[in-house]
Amino acid sequence: MKRDRSPVTEAAPRPAEIRVLKFGGSSVRDADRIRAVAGLIARAREEATPVVVVSAVGGTTDVLVAIADVAGGGSSAYEERIREIEGRHRAILIGVAPPDERGALESRLSEAFEEIRRLARGTQLLGECSPRTRDRLLAFGELLSSMLVAACLRAQGIPARDVDARHLIVTDDRFGGARVDPKASDDRIRAELPGTSGIPVVTGFIGATASGETTTLGRGASDYTATLLGAALSAERVEIWTDVDGVLTADPRSVPDAQPIREIGYEELLELAHFGAEVICAPAVEPARRAGIPLRIRSTLEPTLPGTLVVGRQERDPYHPVRGMSAIRDVVLLRLEGVEALGITSTCERLFRALHRADVDSLLFTQDSSAHSVSLAVPRAGVDRAVASIEVEFRREREAGLLGSPVKEENRSVLAIVGEGMRDTPGIAGRLFSTLGAAKVNVHAVAQGSSERNISWVVSSEQEGPALRAVHRAFFSPPGELHPVRIVVLGAGSVGGTLLQQLGDHAAAALAPHSIRPVLVGIAQSTRAIADLEGLDPHHWRELLASGRHDPAKLVDEVVTGDPLVVVDCTASPEVASRYIHFLKLGAAVVTANKIAFSRSSKEYKELLRAAQGGRGIHHETTVGAGLPMVRTVAELRRSGDKITEMSGVLSGTLTFLFDEINRGRPFSEAVREARERGISEPDPRDDLGLRDVLRKLVILGRTAGYEIEPEEVRLDPILPPRLLQAPSVDAFMELLPELDDEFAARSRAATEKGCRLATVARIDESGGEVGVVEVPLDRPAARIRGTENVLEIRSTRYTTHPILIQGPGAGPKVTAAGLVTDLVFAAERVTHGLRKPFDES
Repeated sequence: MKRDRSPVTEAAPRPAEIRVLKFGGSSVRDADRIRAVAGLIARAREEATPVVVVSAVGGTTDVLVAIADVAGGGSSAYEERIREIEGRHRAILIGVAPPDERGALESRLSEAFEEIRRLARGTQLLGECSPRTRDRLLAFGELLSSMLVAACLRAQGIPARDVDARHLIVTDDRFGGARVDPKASDDRIRAELPGTSGIPVVTGFIGATASGETTTLGRGASDYTATLLGAALSAERVEIWTDVDGVLTADPRSVPDAQPIREIGYEELLELAHFGAEVICAPAVEPARRAGIPLRIRSTLEPTLPGTLVVGRQERDPYHPVRGMSAIRDVVLLRLEGVEALGITSTCERLFRALHRADVDSLLFTQDSSAHSVSLAVPRAGVDRAVASIEVEFRREREAGLLGSPVKEENRSVLAIVGEGMRDTPGIAGRLFSTLGAAKVNVHAVAQGSSERNISWVVSSEQEGPALRAVHRAFFSPPGELHPVRIVVLGAGSVGGTLLQQLGDHAAAALAPHSIRPVLVGIAQSTRAIADLEGLDPHHWRELLASGRHDPAKLVDEVVTGDPLVVVDCTASPEVASRYIHFLKLGAAVVTANKIAFSRSSKEYKELLRAAQGGRGIHHETTVGAGLPMVRTVAELRRSGDKITEMSGVLSGTLTFLFDEINRGRPFSEAVREARERGISEPDPRDDLGLRDVLRKLVILGRTAGYEIEPEEVRLDPILPPRLLQAPSVDAFMELLPELDDEFAARSRAATEKGCRLATVARIDESGGEVGVVEVPLDRPAARIRGTENVLEIRSTRYTTHPILIQGPGAGPKVTAAGLVTDLVFAAERVTHGLRKPFDES
């Protein structure tokens, strides 16, 4: 492509200081953006002498890569792609070029695309695209862009010329990622720039060998061109203009809450760039750092914002020791085992020699404490070359059986936190890894630089997003910020429906003091479910659920994103209870009023507790006493070192209600019917009347107190005869109930004559448990409760003469739902902050 020979007007006197301005592809993607860039250059011209560096028009380099690949594959389909970018550039030219120059510029454009077609045809005939030819093709992106930007400046009356960096940047012949010769390049830059014939608009990304062969400096290297020019010209600063407001604390595509960093050090930026931060390419930092030239990274979309200033030294911020975090994707972790037999120093020397021969960079390196194995992370694109070269290097050791081939762990990402203040702040690593543990992220390798300004670790690709978001919350959330916690409600019956209403009415206020914002993302019944990761309005749960088309069995799996998640079980389903361990393995916390999982065999119960300790916890206060703090009190007493010697009381609000009604003279069957209609009893009243519900509660309390007890070891005095318990359906059972009206009326009268009341009392100690209907003296707590109240007496080594007494409403949708909300607060706090263990863990 010919050099710019467009006429220029006489340049006005310019300020002495030079300022390098680099504009990325998104900043020059169309005519409107280029005109906006010209305005920014014009304003800079009032303060300094601008030297401009440009990337290719947005998307052009990707299309040129595709042209090289298609032509190299022997296909002529590249022509369609050439026409695509040619049309875009012609449209931009029409929109920005001075009218009197349009003909000459269109001729230059035509010559450029004819050369692109010639290179593509030659590549097609050869059936391959060599690195040398690929670089020649890719160079046209920046050559065309610089021509268009310079033309736009002239159209606005600003003298400008496009400058081909191949006449400035001298490199070796490592095509695709050439290394710069700083001294030879500096001499050429100083001789050519800034010049006297207008603002130079220099092509980024490209250079040339000493013999003039076109090279490229690596993807994103227009930033590098800018800092090379800035260092050579002793510029007062280099400005990198992109489409984001400077350097952010994380990639906003993975972490929506990423925040701009207003000031950062060279070393910190270099670390972030090395570990994948895309706002600037890593090699670009060093020339500016070496020359002591400030960098400012700004947004062309919001040019009034300050962006990020990159400086040599800055004041340490004790409140923000971690400056930012980043990720390298598409990584393979290689592990070489058995190296202790060869000596770790010798092995490492040879290992890196093999990587050098393969032209593959190590992104992370670590060894285990026993020197048995070493691990290193390499880009996926270079893993085959790396493995082949390592196998050649250690061929004799492999043949002798001393070493095996490198073990490959694919689909990995390298994550890093970076900050100059990290080395002066204790507890950074502790917070990092406790956060990853709470987020249930598995770490495959860890490394920390000797500067102590970064910690990097390897995770599976699928856990990259959750890990980034969890760690970002841990280090960058401002005080008072509300962290979203996703909530799934399973079961929308009387308890579930009331809970959903309470979520809409009260949950936000209850969780706000804990810096938590509840987000309802799923609701399920037995036959249908609805999910929305953006959030569901709990006030309209009936309409939403009616429109649901999700599979209830798969709902929780569908809403797992790695962000904090709480599953609330409002069912009495054994199938749902059987999935708790699965939910915990997914990283969710479980809040439940379902007693089944905690009253199965000891083996199953212990398996559940192990899963809860390894996950985010399980919270089941409402399984006993609804909203009363029975389970938590027992657990806290035991955790404090107290020994519980006996517990007794009435644990069924349903049975309290029934016997209270019977003592008032109401028929037994009518009382049961009302309890069922009002949601006071279980959906199948036989769970209450058969004492199975009380038995489960007693087992839960006993296990929480530390007793080894199986459900079948609890002695039951049945309320119902077998004929009613074994009725084929709930409706059939309800029809048979009136048979018991007379019997219970008589038992109630007999108790009254003795100065007692009938109550279903449950009792447990280390020797075992029992449940039955007994006559309780009127001065005992079990005889004084009314309505749906529960009561529990707890005796321990500390509370012998005067036991702890817990009494209050123990049944009904409202109190049960309120208890679930309380547990939800505990669970949400734990999954976001990891501050509290579940109360049922010992």
